Amino acid sequence: MARHLGTLFTALILASLMGIEAYGEPGNRPLPDTSRARSYVVVDAEDFSAGYGRTRKSLCIFSNVEDFAARAQTAIRAALDLQKDTGADYVQVAMTPIGDIGCSEYFTAIAEYSPDGGGVSGDGKNHYWMVQATDIVLDIEERLVLKAWQEAKPGFEKDGEVDVEGMKNYLSKQLNLSPKEVEDFWLKGVEMKITLRRYPVAGDRR
Repeated sequence: MARHLGTLFTALILASLMGIEAYGEPGNRPLPDTSRARSYVVVDAEDFSAGYGRTRKSLCIFSNVEDFAARAQTAIRAALDLQKDTGADYVQVAMTPIGDIGCSEYFTAIAEYSPDGGGVSGDGKNHYWMVQATDIVLDIEERLVLKAWQEAKPGFEKDGEVDVEGMKNYLSKQLNLSPKEVEDFWLKGVEMKITLRRYPVAGDRR
């Protein structure tokens, strides 16, 4: 799990560099709106403070929410809860579309929060929030394929490369689907991650 959350952390840094931040204003900032947040289940947690001089915590959560704003606000609610519970300088929360597969590759929402505005490093200025979400919804078959894909993946991975063709053929037999259907359902899960878009947090400067 540490490797998976570490991968998520790297992805979030790259996202910041690409200019999709949602940074709040300093001073008397209102709490973000969480009126549409829903209940969530903690799938995994990690402390990745070592070597950075800041207390940093992360969560992987699952919640049965399907629209953009509700997903974003649920991730925000979890980030606020995590920071309150731990007193961390920086927290990050990722929401998985399927609780059983964790936050290794597929996300429906991501929220980062640093109450002092210092961001992940502590050197930032007004880096309070970065929140992203998607409104893509998976149906039952798509969820089944993603779960089966994650479970089968280690057997088709060598030197960091995945034998996608082998995976498609194997899963098509296991799930009684065509290789094309397997690929399409899997790609929809990939699409969720690459289509995450910024959610405007209260106090956002832009």
